Amino acid sequence: MPSTRSRIAQFEQAGEPCSSNAWVRYSYSHAEVVLDKLDGRIAGLVAKKGVLPPRAARDIAARALYGYINSYHRSAKNAGLRLTIEARLDAAESVEVLARGHGLGQVVDSWEPDLSRLRG
Repeated sequence: MPSTRSRIAQFEQAGEPCSSNAWVRYSYSHAEVVLDKLDGRIAGLVAKKGVLPPRAARDIAARALYGYINSYHRSAKNAGLRLTIEARLDAAESVEVLARGHGLGQVVDSWEPDLSRLRG
């Protein structure tokens, strides 16, 4: 059974920006610590996780905006070439990039597109 120290160390790492589980960070923004037997240490960690550090927020926003613009540009280019399916796929990808940039990766991962509507 893991020790309290190792569990706290795991909790400290959970939701760090650019980690594989960064999407979980938003869940702490409205969390309320009901019981903290470590003299406020858990409450402090939860409060810290509830807000992105300014530098991380800028980096995430810049990557999301770059990805969105790139996908949108491809979509517009394909639409100009009358490649309707490709244009729609790139447009959908641009929205996915923005969703991931806002920490909604888990939602995007569970979403399955209805590709039958592409030919229209």
